[in-house]
Amino acid sequence: MSHRPGALSQGSDEASRGPVDRLTAFVSRLPRFRVRVLSGVLVVLIVSAASLRHIDIENRFEIWFSQDDPMRVNFLQFQEDFGTDESLVLFYRSDSLFSPGELRLNAEITSALASVPHVRGVLSLSTLEIPRISPLGIGFSPLVPPDPGPQEELMATLTGKDILRDNVISADGSATGVVLTLDTLDDDLRLAVVDSIRGLVDQPPFSGRDFYLAGNIPIRAEMYRVSSTESGRFVAICALVMLALLWAYFSSLTAALAAVSVSILTVVVTLGLFSAMGFALNLVAGIIPLVLMVVSLSVSIHIIAGIDVVAARTSGLEEIFKDAVRPILKPCLFSALTTGVAFSSFLFSGIGPLKVFG
Repeated sequence: MSHRPGALSQGSDEASRGPVDRLTAFVSRLPRFRVRVLSGVLVVLIVSAASLRHIDIENRFEIWFSQDDPMRVNFLQFQEDFGTDESLVLFYRSDSLFSPGELRLNAEITSALASVPHVRGVLSLSTLEIPRISPLGIGFSPLVPPDPGPQEELMATLTGKDILRDNVISADGSATGVVLTLDTLDDDLRLAVVDSIRGLVDQPPFSGRDFYLAGNIPIRAEMYRVSSTESGRFVAICALVMLALLWAYFSSLTAALAAVSVSILTVVVTLGLFSAMGFALNLVAGIIPLVLMVVSLSVSIHIIAGIDVVAARTSGLEEIFKDAVRPILKPCLFSALTTGVAFSSFLFSGIGPLKVFG
């Protein structure tokens, strides 16, 4: 069997080199395959970005407690027995809230809301009933009778009831709320209910009126929207600021774009994997992009600065990469590893969001 000259000694040299030397040699060969490397990076970026579209934001209080925590167990039992305590209220104002036209509007909006999917019940001026004593016993009749009489008298009667005032009706009789109970605890379905209600009140005969959603459910929906919007805005602002500073430092737009691109790629790929594994962002895990941007950018700056120095004395791409990476590869690698190990200590936490972050 014949051997290629020097193959045995080359294999022995390869085996005798340490991990840093082998990694340095690998990096130095990358310029030979620029098209393949960039194509692979682009494919990874596209796949990660597609997965990132499905990432969830989870801020329910239950995630902060362990599965067997009495507070969590008791609350979930309460929800099972009595339904959710999270409210969804649609309210509006009117100078003539108890006029026939306004009472008719209340009945129409109540009926329309009752038909929205996952709305289990609707409580309003049109559906409330009060107990009345008669010779036949205790019965129930509508709070607002079919023939309510003068609106001033009706207003005085209803606002005079403690159980209604500041609940279904404001103390001054100028606003009323329609309280909805839902049949689901699923956050996505609840957000869909909020969107359906907003679409409903934008259609005739309700368009042109000012309706307002209040309660825990619409607040959470708005929090999700704001979190998503602000996260994208934050990344964009950080990227632009970093690009400007690095451009000034390196006096090269290409170098600045390279460093910022690495940071953005790191964030997108990591969060893409985060989403693909079924994790959801929360108030703690939301700082992951910031940590990744800082760590990846620091490594990129060291490498680009090294390339800048070496390129002043040689033009060979392989030699530039090899000489630029070798001195800083080990400290940068261990800096990133120690950072990762420090944050992974959260894996031993009993608090869900901290464990997810770790």
